[in-house]
Amino acid sequence: MNLYREFLCKYSSFLGEKPTLKEMTLDSARSFVASLQSRTTRYEGHPINHVREGGLSPYTVHCYVRILKTFSAWLNDEGFTKVNVFSKLKRPKLPTPVIQVLSEEEIANVFERINPNCPLGARLYLIVLLLLDTGIRASELCTLTLDNTFVTEGYSKVSGKGNKERIVPFGATTKKALMRYLTTFRPESDCPYLLTRAQVTKRYSILARGHSHG
Repeated sequence: MNLYREFLCKYSSFLGEKPTLKEMTLDSARSFVASLQSRTTRYEGHPINHVREGGLSPYTVHCYVRILKTFSAWLNDEGFTKVNVFSKLKRPKLPTPVIQVLSEEEIANVFERINPNCPLGARLYLIVLLLLDTGIRASELCTLTLDNTFVTEGYSKVSGKGNKERIVPFGATTKKALMRYLTTFRPESDCPYLLTRAQVTKRYSILARGHSHG
């Protein structure tokens, strides 16, 4: 609520001293958003942070617009305005985040620290291989079932967002690790999922050569 109050007060100050609802127009909101996007400093008037160089982030401006639209919808629902004044106020586009992928060296370092010759290590080794080889989401991997994993054919059926099913192939290395996990290390269980809950034993260490890294 404090954030809503702060952002709405800034819009109110932009309109002038003691503005009325009549001054709350779509054009004024667009001008306010444009002023936010053109700022070259931030934290003006902040009780804790000092003023810093650099404009507001697209995410902050996006939040301003979202709050303005929510406030406008509330005013309309409560009968303070005849229409939702900001219904056509567009949210600014947010930048597409660039996903930082692991380098070959980083991937090699991950595998170096896994001991695939124990139940827990073989499970983790398979998890990393499946994620790298197929690009499926972690949630999709967790819900991957034995019935939808076709080892000989080299593919799985994955249920993603909206329960949309798609075919996900995997390579020879993943296939070999998968067969080894199923035949040697996966405990007998009625669990329908490919990856059963990890079992930690005293005898084996998940880390290669018994080293811990912390």
